[in-house]
Amino acid sequence: MKHILLPLLFLAICTSTARAQDTFDEFRKGVEQRFRAHRQQVEGEFDAYRRQVNERFAEFMRKAWANFTPRPEVPEPKDEQPVPPIEFRGEKNGKPIEGKLQPIKGLVPPPLPEPQPQPIVPIEEKEQQDNIRQLAFLGNTLQVRVPRDHRFTLRNVRENTIADAWQRLSGGAFDNTLRDLLEIRKNHQLCDWAYLQLLKAFACDLLGEKSNEATLLTAWLYTQSGYMMRLARNGERLSMLYGSRFTLFGRPYYVLDGQNYYELEERDEEELSICDIRFPKERALSLCITQEPVVPQAAACARTLQARGFPAMRFTVHTNKHLIDFYNTYPTGRFGANECTRWAVYANTPLNTHTRSELYPALRKTLEGKTQAEALTMLLNFVQTALVYEYDDKVWGGDRAFFPEETLHYPYADCEDRAILFTRLVRDLLQLRAALVYYPGHLAAAIKVTDPAIKGDFLLINEERYLVCDPTFINAPIGRTMPGMDNASAQAICLD
Repeated sequence: MKHILLPLLFLAICTSTARAQDTFDEFRKGVEQRFRAHRQQVEGEFDAYRRQVNERFAEFMRKAWANFTPRPEVPEPKDEQPVPPIEFRGEKNGKPIEGKLQPIKGLVPPPLPEPQPQPIVPIEEKEQQDNIRQLAFLGNTLQVRVPRDHRFTLRNVRENTIADAWQRLSGGAFDNTLRDLLEIRKNHQLCDWAYLQLLKAFACDLLGEKSNEATLLTAWLYTQSGYMMRLARNGERLSMLYGSRFTLFGRPYYVLDGQNYYELEERDEEELSICDIRFPKERALSLCITQEPVVPQAAACARTLQARGFPAMRFTVHTNKHLIDFYNTYPTGRFGANECTRWAVYANTPLNTHTRSELYPALRKTLEGKTQAEALTMLLNFVQTALVYEYDDKVWGGDRAFFPEETLHYPYADCEDRAILFTRLVRDLLQLRAALVYYPGHLAAAIKVTDPAIKGDFLLINEERYLVCDPTFINAPIGRTMPGMDNASAQAICLD
């Protein structure tokens, strides 16, 4: 009897389990179907909302044009009497000075990085047959989908013609293109300026260099990505203006509703007819670079740097040519009213990964086992003596600050380039907080040391003690202020 009951019991259990599995599968399928239906509904609502916004934008575009005169460019700040480098001649009477603590009155708030602009709603994937377009950008070969019927023609730049073309672009055919470009921005860690250059390069490659059609496509992609943009025209030429959080130096600009706008293609214009319409949630371009862009390594010529005071600090570096070329196009500007904010952008930009991989292990090896004071002294002497000083006017014909990568690349560097590189090295290698210190005609650095035994000149910044370190006071030890510099009237720019 047991031999009969056991198989029957097993069969009953299996049947019950199979029914339960069938029931669960039916439940799961039902949930998935409802989720897909809900998602399709949400996606449909997103598409409908975005299309409606663009429809209204295009309708206003048919009439909201007015003439604006550009404001004259804000000149690059220039110190008429830059302080030359000074050689340290030793302590007075052979006795080290104790230094002093000087409260800083001129504290310059740096521009704070913010999350990058985003589309007003998520850009959903479109089921359509696209072509693949390859684009070379910053040394990368990128792939971007484009609709098969991507070409359009602007017969003229009248209001209705532009509005009709905007509506066509907003019909959904270019959504996969936009998705791909936003994905490139994310994966390649492109800052706002790099992303704008990417859109411009893509549109020109697709529709023709400096064509009105390329300008409109750039403007559309930029707007749909969440950025602040205005269309403009002069005669039969269409132009795009971008709003910036910064006041850019050396570029004429237009003020619309209290916001500065700059032409993407710089030209000398007396007047532009501008379509001044706000797109929902639009945000202005920032010059902050919070992540290094992802670019392939293209090594520039090797450069060997030798610290005069420490023979072991001799290093060879290869900077990245793609980055050097990109930085050469980068605009400079102030954030708010204080011109000193411009240096924070350079100082807070990370050094390239490959350059770090060459330089930092060798630097760490020389600093291994050193006290905080010894390590700071070695880094300071490295920047003081391994770089050749020269005035920007003589080399570049005007003032030009360097990103850390550029200071390691070019043969000459002035005080601001040295201070920027030094604060980058200290933060990366010693994990100490740093600030730039501005005196009229000169830029130095200050470091928040944690060793109470360190002596020298200190600045009180945000109620914390920062040790003066001057990369242009050649061979000077840490904690020494260059002669002629007044810490009581200096300005401090805190860094990240």
